[in-house]
Amino acid sequence: MNHTRRGSRARPAGRLLAATVTLLALLAVEVAEAHDAIPPGTADLSPSHRGSVSLGYQFVKVDGFALQGGTTAFVGKLESHSALLEVDWLLGERLELQVGLPYIKRQWVGGRMHNPTPCQPGQVSGCLTVPHPEAEFIDDGLFHGNWQDWSLGLTYHVEAGSFQLEPLVRLYLPSHDYSHFGQAATGPNRLRLELGADLAKQLAFSNFYYRVGYSYELWEKTLGIDASKNKARVELGYFLSPRWAVRALAFGQYGKGRYDIPLPPVGSRTDETWYQHDRFLRHNHAHAGAGAAFTFWEVYSVSLDVITMVWGQSVLRTDYAGTISLSRRF
Repeated sequence: MNHTRRGSRARPAGRLLAATVTLLALLAVEVAEAHDAIPPGTADLSPSHRGSVSLGYQFVKVDGFALQGGTTAFVGKLESHSALLEVDWLLGERLELQVGLPYIKRQWVGGRMHNPTPCQPGQVSGCLTVPHPEAEFIDDGLFHGNWQDWSLGLTYHVEAGSFQLEPLVRLYLPSHDYSHFGQAATGPNRLRLELGADLAKQLAFSNFYYRVGYSYELWEKTLGIDASKNKARVELGYFLSPRWAVRALAFGQYGKGRYDIPLPPVGSRTDETWYQHDRFLRHNHAHAGAGAAFTFWEVYSVSLDVITMVWGQSVLRTDYAGTISLSRRF
């Protein structure tokens, strides 16, 4: 567990890392070699490449909490920095294995803090009547970092006429028993199974391509409550050259579970339901943004995406987020 004082080195370090990778990518364009372009996110099934490894950095800025009715409660701010590592490996000609593990570092500053410490005599808020000594207090204004969930996936690539069809199954397995109670929590610490498919196509005699996808994510129940999610995504892209592609993207989810309103009265926010509530809220949202990707030296590619939340219910409101990723095919 890493702790960094508010306003210290975590914020400049993250921005410096993103700026450095971007600069190296732009310099590489001058000596880049052209190769056949494919839509970002589509597997390269050529016999000369059997997989890829990618390393990404993600920055997220949250300002408030989106309530059920669409309004925002400005109860605090969250800053998140993540390192994203993933390895893809082709098993045969069409079956692809994906393994990933993110490291996430978050800081919450605000009034709605989640404190797992036991209630003192006369205390009716900001505590738990049934204490959870295994849970850390992470809404203290400091940065807290941890490994999140293993991502183990299988994707099957098949040509359906002029379309690329990609059924997928993905298992999310907590890497360890991390604390889930808190706005700055690493994640829900819940087993999840995602089943879905993506459909991609490059338009004939055109540099445009599009990709659409849908998944259903089954969640491990909490206090008997099912918080499974419907997830959708769409991407429209254009190849500026064999190396460069730009894209507009949108994604979102609509889940089961409970809404945040009505919240339990302050005096009852001390029981097991309050301790577990972040695990079974609906967390409905829709995000939209734009990005670019380019390939250099035949086997390397860099992508950059910037997004914002356009709608949300019972979820932290993303002000803006950016992801930059460097990958190498092998």
